[in-house]
Amino acid sequence: CVWNLQAKLCQRRCFLKGPPGTGKSELLVHAAKRVVDRGGRVLFLAPTGSLVHSYLDRLPDSEDIFVETVHAGLRFARPRDAQRVRCNPPSRLSLYDVIFLDEVSMLELPVFEELFRVVQELPQRPIFVAAGDFAQLEAIDGNDVVRRACEGMTSQIELTTVHRSQDEKHLAFVSAIRESQPSRQQIREYFELPVDRFLGVERTLEQWLDFGMVQQRLHGHPFVWICNTNRGVAKVSRAALRRLGISMEQVESEGYLGDPSVKGSMRILPREGVWLRLTRNLDKPRGFVNGAIGQVVEVFRFPDIFSVRLISGTLVMVHPVRFQGATFLPCVYGYAVTVRRTQGLTLFHGALYLDGRMYPRPRGHGYVAVSRFRSALGVYHYGPLRRSDWLPTARGSGQQVEPSELSSPDWPANPTSPRRRMSAASVRTIAAAG
Repeated sequence: CVWNLQAKLCQRRCFLKGPPGTGKSELLVHAAKRVVDRGGRVLFLAPTGSLVHSYLDRLPDSEDIFVETVHAGLRFARPRDAQRVRCNPPSRLSLYDVIFLDEVSMLELPVFEELFRVVQELPQRPIFVAAGDFAQLEAIDGNDVVRRACEGMTSQIELTTVHRSQDEKHLAFVSAIRESQPSRQQIREYFELPVDRFLGVERTLEQWLDFGMVQQRLHGHPFVWICNTNRGVAKVSRAALRRLGISMEQVESEGYLGDPSVKGSMRILPREGVWLRLTRNLDKPRGFVNGAIGQVVEVFRFPDIFSVRLISGTLVMVHPVRFQGATFLPCVYGYAVTVRRTQGLTLFHGALYLDGRMYPRPRGHGYVAVSRFRSALGVYHYGPLRRSDWLPTARGSGQQVEPSELSSPDWPANPTSPRRRMSAASVRTIAAAG
């Protein structure tokens, strides 16, 4: 981008693109430091609270760097706020010389339109940099206007070197499935070599959750289950609660209402050791943000006041909040997340449970889920293997959109049905190799 204020406005607009793990966010962090060194002020905008907290952890303490969610930056809280922003853009945006927008591909069209229009009208003509990767997931609203707007910006910067992983096999597979649908054989080879990482039907889901918890204790990193529907997230959460000896009857009779804005959320029964995911941005500097995961440490008043230690090590207090006439706990169970919530994350190990039954299949989910991980050895697969789960965002010829006769919507109820099984030797090898 051109720093000279006399330059054309289009020369102060830039799109930063690149595959997952190429360092887009890190580049923005270093760029912010340089802007501050030159006497400028920087605003970071992100679509989620968890990304805001991630930036706050990495950025230096400075009175000239600010980090907000997009909705907070635009003062979007209710639908009627949109008209107020259209007539009177937030004056605080006129304080910044540079505005960085990360994960632009996650924004819905109306929000992006308002943000871009506001930036265009700001009197100080700030440099505006949008960063993202439109090859990951399709837009929530199915509209590609945001992608075309970014690709039409005068300045384009593309990062190509992946720094997240040094695993050549993992990088080759991720690169291949970015543009084309893999064959069944390619998927099998990725999950079977050097050791079998298919989590088969010889164990129950509860037992595989135990396996994940063992890996988590051994290596000190959360073992994350990634699903492509809220239904799958709820199934994993119910299995985790059963593993802890908590029945659904107890949850319904003794639990407190969870966040109603999250589809499929259950009542929260806080017990020591239960994993939860926060759902509201109540204290961004301390890490109480939407998407943060932690474990219940102590219950002060059952079932609605307790402390949670986040993965970052921060201890936060969870208590009921009131919003739009409803009183609830700002959290849900944290044993699994949807694919969309993993964008921007780097994971050490976890399991893919691509559970959806809708056809045609959602595109990009398999690619995004696998690309979150540092190496192939950290990626496990639970559930039936279907090529249709691995459709790339880019549409091409010869793709299997519907399931084949060898596929099934879920595993059969009969546990003796032929399936690939992870051997005990494979489990021991993986545990030893980390």
